[in-house]
Amino acid sequence: MSSRFAPNHYPLDAGVRLLEASAGTGKTFALAHLVLRLITERKLNLKELLVVTFTEAAAAELRDRIGRRLNDALQALLQNQTNSPPTDAVMEEWLALHGQDPVTRCTLASNLLEALEGLERADITTIHGFCRRSLRRQALQNGTAMEVCLENDSQNLSQEVAYDYWEHQVLALPADDVSGLLHAGLSADQLSHALNRLDGDCAVRIAGTEESDDQERPLIECFNQWLQSSWTAFEAEWNSNGHALETALRDCSTEWRSQGQTDTKPYSPKPKKDRASELSAWITQQNNTQPLRASYGCVRKQSLLGDYFHPGCFSKTARRCNETDPNLPQPTLQKAIAALWDGPAERVWRHALSHGLKTLAARRAQQGVISFSGLLDALDPQGNEATPQRWLAPIQKRYRVALIDEFQDTDPLQWRLLKACFATPNHLLLMVGDPKQAIYRFRGGDLNTYKQARQQADQIDNLLDNRRTTPSLMEAMNQWMAPGLTRSNLEVPAVTPCASALPLNLSEGEQPLQLIELQGDDPDSPASRTSLESIIPPLVAGQALHLLHSDPSLTPSDLCILVSRHRQAEAVREQLAQRGLPSRLVSPGDVLSTTGAAELQHLLDALATPADGGRLRRLACSALMQWTSQQLQDAETNGDLDRLAGQLRKLQDDLPFLGLLGCLSQLLEGRMLADLSSRGRLLGDIQQCARLVQDAMHRQGLDLGSAADWLRRQRLQPIEPTPDIRQPHSDLAESAVAVVTVHRSKGLQYPVVICPYLWQAP
Repeated sequence: MSSRFAPNHYPLDAGVRLLEASAGTGKTFALAHLVLRLITERKLNLKELLVVTFTEAAAAELRDRIGRRLNDALQALLQNQTNSPPTDAVMEEWLALHGQDPVTRCTLASNLLEALEGLERADITTIHGFCRRSLRRQALQNGTAMEVCLENDSQNLSQEVAYDYWEHQVLALPADDVSGLLHAGLSADQLSHALNRLDGDCAVRIAGTEESDDQERPLIECFNQWLQSSWTAFEAEWNSNGHALETALRDCSTEWRSQGQTDTKPYSPKPKKDRASELSAWITQQNNTQPLRASYGCVRKQSLLGDYFHPGCFSKTARRCNETDPNLPQPTLQKAIAALWDGPAERVWRHALSHGLKTLAARRAQQGVISFSGLLDALDPQGNEATPQRWLAPIQKRYRVALIDEFQDTDPLQWRLLKACFATPNHLLLMVGDPKQAIYRFRGGDLNTYKQARQQADQIDNLLDNRRTTPSLMEAMNQWMAPGLTRSNLEVPAVTPCASALPLNLSEGEQPLQLIELQGDDPDSPASRTSLESIIPPLVAGQALHLLHSDPSLTPSDLCILVSRHRQAEAVREQLAQRGLPSRLVSPGDVLSTTGAAELQHLLDALATPADGGRLRRLACSALMQWTSQQLQDAETNGDLDRLAGQLRKLQDDLPFLGLLGCLSQLLEGRMLADLSSRGRLLGDIQQCARLVQDAMHRQGLDLGSAADWLRRQRLQPIEPTPDIRQPHSDLAESAVAVVTVHRSKGLQYPVVICPYLWQAP
């Protein structure tokens, strides 16, 4: 059973405890007050406390809040003699319990002063920061390396390993087999991206590699065996059941048509072609030219395998025809087809990932560096079973209390480490979290880990006083969330509104929580996800305009629109711009990934090659030139296209004197500049991109053609993390509607929040 958290009566003795805190219920305040009590009531030194949160920014904020809480208590103790009022009710109660005796006040003040002096050295950090400090201290005690050298750029190392694997292992295969892997979607860039993601996720295991010795062998030795065995199994099954499968597919199509389904493609009751005979002839041809097996490239080019007989194709069509759980008509044969079509690529992918992760570890060891995930691995109890006391005992001796913030995003390895260190009869392990806010699965966070830890807690308490939300909105939210989160099997307790903020000036009949129903074009049939997403941006822009017109006290900066993905943000911002509303993207963005960069690309391509008719026409039709289709058609005969080419050739000569921005101004008429300025952020993005390109031309000595290629590479392969210089300046407008990704913010600081995509399942 869980109970309401009581700040001044919460037990501080040893145990494993959980504090569940919904958004806005003051968990940071609770943590800071508990640190105050641990220092003053349990007489602990600040260096005996470990406070862990999720990010460096959160750790800095938590350190600041703890410092302010300790200082408030110190000032209250010193001023209590003159009966000055305390800062809040919780502090007032704490003073009444512990600050009445003058001698006690002096002792407590001395403890607090000592803690404040040591605050900057306190272990208020991230889980990786904790691991790094522990390893450094262990190294000092053992007389080994003085510093744990953290890797600066894991992404570059992942890319290096991926490209080395591709060059030495994949490209060693026959060319036809490589073309098949490319057709299946494998590439060095995909491998680099996957390695970079898997490298830091301890919860991931690569299926099918546990008991296979193929991972230790070169790819060229394995691939021929994989493909040959798949081909042999497929051919045997096809010879026995190929024509029966074709007949079964025709029968299925006939049945679907009889049930009123009109779209059964690619299957038909009476097909014009005998596809089974076609595939049999292809198999015979392959055996004549390649006796042992067909090349993987030939397999992937045979569309009948992937787009007709493949079980995935059949299941997709069957579901479209209202079969919820389709049964394959020839399971053994169709699984053999899938094994031939997909299997070799999947096995190469597993081989590449397994080999890549091992290579990453080996190269880090060779360079003497450690990754962020390696910090956790170094202290993993499962990886140190032989001598756990070597690192465990010093940590347990140093800390008496561990306070873990944002516990809902803890991964299994982190929980093993925390449990091994602090789930003892001599330690207080307090976990603070909200399972409703578990969003970091992509970083290894695991909700099941939270649930397991919850079951092992000795005591569970709830923070149930919300100090951010107005009473009317909180009442509506309590009703809305009363059923809980059914998919996650999580309860959502009702929260008491305690905010002093005044509600908005809503019109009569308007509620603080409003639900807008999305309707497709046909009210009698459910709309598709794609059609609903096309409805949302204009609907949201119209709603924002209505809110601003109906309440004169609101400004655009009071509005926040929460989205899930960058593409959604761009669509919403485009609609806001069309209605004259400025917006800013509150998310790490890259100006070279915007529409403005694409428009500048048209100009650079045409500037580099004015004689290229295709590039010239693309520039003419772009947002920069804004020629209509009729203008473009007339330009073929009236000479406008030739005049544009001549203008570009002149700008080529003027570029060294005018610069790219000057050429842009020369090309665009005043009317076009005014139109671009009125279209929200577009002109600002184009100008910022032009400055970046100009800078690259200057630093790298690029000509126009090379500059166009540089911009194209930067757009198609953006840098992560995005440098500050490439953050869109157009996003810095002071009075603008904030478009925010949910991973960046919950929108709590805005009076009005619009959430148009909450209906989408994750």
